[in-house]
Amino acid sequence: MGSGPNTAAHLAVLGCALATLSGSALAAAPIQDSDCLLCHEDRELTKTNARGLTISLYVDAASLFWSVHSTNTCVGCHNDITSEHPDNEVPARPVDCQRCHEQQALTYGASVHGLALKAGRADSASCKDCHGSHEVLRGSSRSSRLHFSQQAQTCGACHDQEERDWAVSVHGSALVAGVRDAPTCTDCHSEHKIEALSTGVTRKISEDVCSRCHASERISTKFNLPADRTRTFFESYHGLASKYGSTLAANCGSCHGYHKVLPSSDPASTIHRDNLAKTCGQCHP
Repeated sequence: MGSGPNTAAHLAVLGCALATLSGSALAAAPIQDSDCLLCHEDRELTKTNARGLTISLYVDAASLFWSVHSTNTCVGCHNDITSEHPDNEVPARPVDCQRCHEQQALTYGASVHGLALKAGRADSASCKDCHGSHEVLRGSSRSSRLHFSQQAQTCGACHDQEERDWAVSVHGSALVAGVRDAPTCTDCHSEHKIEALSTGVTRKISEDVCSRCHASERISTKFNLPADRTRTFFESYHGLASKYGSTLAANCGSCHGYHKVLPSSDPASTIHRDNLAKTCGQCHP
């Protein structure tokens, strides 16, 4: 290579170009999880939300490591965060789970929770209320909020009376005793498309919900339950009226209760002999 004014000028231009490329590369460098944890591993890091409540911004790196999202990066979920955070004082937006979980999000949108959120109920349950945030675990893990042994407690954060009623019922008692076949919240109300069975088609409770177990030969045989309860109900006046479209006919829950289902031998049961007149009198005064 020769030397001279032209060569010096070319080298100067090349140097500027390399400096520009280097600066761009630095600017485009991805935000590392370690950058986020510099602040978010502080257990005392909090913020005050619009309702005046103190919200913890602490992230337990160990919980994140063991979660189903362990291979995700912070900005993979919080994709609105830029290198200007937190100096720009713009808070992170709620994570859009639909970006990865499209089908579940569509189903949730048609649930009582999703519809309530669309109607402006900001306190309606969202993904993180049920699944957790950084500590999301598979439902099969005993530590998961949605493990069958933990579901009632998770749902009970909003539905406390229902949790208490279920806990003393034949279903709750059986589950606590280790009977996995006993129903918990999502067994009756579904998973993402949570249904409010009290306002739905009354026939559905007997036909699709209770009969799922009480018309099952496997469950009836395994637990020595009467195998004909669903059949005899639909042969009864109530069952026939329901089949032919009556929206007022009694279903299983009308007599047995919904969450606090107790055996007829229990004096607190709605079908105990001392309570039958009152139970039937709800429809037949």
